[in-house]
Amino acid sequence: PGRRALLRDPGAGFVLVAGPRDLVLAETGVLAARMRALAAPLAAVVINRTQPRPPAIAVDAALATIAPPARAWLADAWRDAHDAVGAEDAARARFAAAVPPGIPTVAIPEGDRDVHALGDLAAIAAQLIAASP
Repeated sequence: PGRRALLRDPGAGFVLVAGPRDLVLAETGVLAARMRALAAPLAAVVINRTQPRPPAIAVDAALATIAPPARAWLADAWRDAHDAVGAEDAARARFAAAVPPGIPTVAIPEGDRDVHALGDLAAIAAQLIAASP
């Protein structure tokens, strides 16, 4: 069978994997629309390498314990981390609103190292399974 027949096969299902940034999610949305136009069944969406939310702590109290030269840098880093998570959350919400109903969307947090080994893939598979509806 041809490629288009494979795309439409009832046994086929495609998983889109995207990064959590606006441009990447916009491009993924275009690809999803193209897949719909080709009647290719979208099975799931994975948002990969999302940023972890910084822990909730009393920032001012924690910063007060740090020497002044590092305090400003850490305060900026903390603010930047919160801003990045907020921007990602907003981009993911906009993208999720465009995903057809019933299509599971799973977010996988960025790991502390790249994935190269089968054990690393197995850990990601476990995260996907745990997050699946």
